[in-house]
Amino acid sequence: MSLKSGHSEIRVYESQSAVREPLKLLIAIFRDLLGSRQLALTLALRDVKAQYRQSILGLAWMVLPPLFFTVGMTVLQQNNVVSLKGPEGIPFPAYVLVGSSLWQMFMAALNGPITALNSGKGILTKVNFPRETLIVAEMYKILFNVSVQIVLILLTLVWFRITPGFTFFLFPLALGVLLMLGTTFGIFLAPVALLYKDVSNALPIVGYVWMVLTPVLMSINDLAPGGLYATVVRWNPVTPVLVTARELLTGLPLAHLDGVFWVLGATSVALVIGLLYFRVAMPMVIERWSS
Repeated sequence: MSLKSGHSEIRVYESQSAVREPLKLLIAIFRDLLGSRQLALTLALRDVKAQYRQSILGLAWMVLPPLFFTVGMTVLQQNNVVSLKGPEGIPFPAYVLVGSSLWQMFMAALNGPITALNSGKGILTKVNFPRETLIVAEMYKILFNVSVQIVLILLTLVWFRITPGFTFFLFPLALGVLLMLGTTFGIFLAPVALLYKDVSNALPIVGYVWMVLTPVLMSINDLAPGGLYATVVRWNPVTPVLVTARELLTGLPLAHLDGVFWVLGATSVALVIGLLYFRVAMPMVIERWSS
């Protein structure tokens, strides 16, 4: 707790840590999040306007990366440089664009908490507010960007005449799990990334390697059974969620739905732990970072 004396503030560390009462701490976190919704929305709107204010292409930057990536992979595939292929009945460009767009959404959610703290450094030490508000504001921005990417996916389905079927309406649930998984990873990394720039510098490299270990460009059914690579891909927590989301969009049979429920359960528990960790760690991280 803090005691104000004159113009100075004396910080007193109590012997009884808040970690010993996690339920009360968790209730306080959710109460603070509910109370700061308007602040989070205001910050998100400010950042979105600033993001596109000096950009000629504007929202196009949300769809250009997966578009150019898809064009590049399609050229390589048609010239037999790579031997990748999509499932029967799904054109390879559509398969790659949907997969790469979903992967981009996951990585945006993972980077979200880290980006939120780095961009909010100026107010972390000056304003007393729930630090989780910055993460919520960043999630608002991510949801806005995701909505633009979903429009691209829908246009792609129409262009290639892919009929999703009635399972299409379950896609938002799978997408929600994918974003929650990425955000949970980001919450654990964000306090450390605030202290050490190595985390932010390493994330692009980790992202490339992780993408290789995720069936973004290929069907998981084409992997050789029993191999080390296939085993790592199947145990990758992103695999069942991303694959199921793509199956829901393209009308393919749902082969990994059970894995989505396992990931959802594990991620829910990890998210609660992550929020507790974030609340306890941030005061110490800010004090060390600002000293």
